[in-house]
Amino acid sequence: MPAPALHIHSCKKLFERYKLNKESRAFALFAIGSVLTDLEEFGVVKGLHWKAEAFLKYLVKTDPKYAPLALGMAMHEEMDKTLDKHYVTPNTSHAEEILKLYNGQSFPEEGHYFLDHVMTCQLVEKQPDIITVTERAKKRLRDKHVHKIAYHLTTFFGGNQQEVLEALQHFKNFDLTQYLNQEKAANMYGQFSILREALNPHKRSIFDKMKLAWKYFKFLVSNKSYLIKEATQHAKQKFKNHTKAYTLARKAMNKRFTKLCTLHNLSLK
Repeated sequence: MPAPALHIHSCKKLFERYKLNKESRAFALFAIGSVLTDLEEFGVVKGLHWKAEAFLKYLVKTDPKYAPLALGMAMHEEMDKTLDKHYVTPNTSHAEEILKLYNGQSFPEEGHYFLDHVMTCQLVEKQPDIITVTERAKKRLRDKHVHKIAYHLTTFFGGNQQEVLEALQHFKNFDLTQYLNQEKAANMYGQFSILREALNPHKRSIFDKMKLAWKYFKFLVSNKSYLIKEATQHAKQKFKNHTKAYTLARKAMNKRFTKLCTLHNLSLK
């Protein structure tokens, strides 16, 4: 499951390390870049992962003001690569066991998404100020910026610009405070797979929408949210090695950030 709080918090710590302005448009673009890479999870844009440097070269050449967007995407790559190695991969099978214990089933890659969810819940509980930082960054990005981001994404990666714009608006309006409430966080996780299907551009027929509506109704009338809440509480106690992995990820981000800024003569002051 995409972990926006985790990525934005790491961006915040990076800007603090280099004494950069977190109230700037550059930070807002940097932060949203670290999140929007996960649009690929919803099938909206293909190939967003592992192409940040090529996208950065494109932006530096065509629209340098938006270069922080690609820098944020590069930071997302470093975070994913390090967390997968040191936290997700070693714990995925255990996470799936917990899901099966409470939910009765586990779907492909759900262990990975569940670990992201648990780690995000833990972070927001300990660092609730990340919500304020995120809201300020979102306010710094106006509609004209969101339209420009959609334009650059579809120009470079392909895809339908209107569909990308709709997905970006959803990300911008995402309520991060849900992570502060166990019931809301559990409900949000339960809706994740449904939302992923709803945003998939290949599933827009009437029949697909009816299936999604029925699936959502079944989720609402079932006891799934309570079970997810219980599974999350269990996982919080079991998986406590995320702090070390997160520290390693931030070190990797710092190194790559310095390299890319030097290589492309970028300044985010």
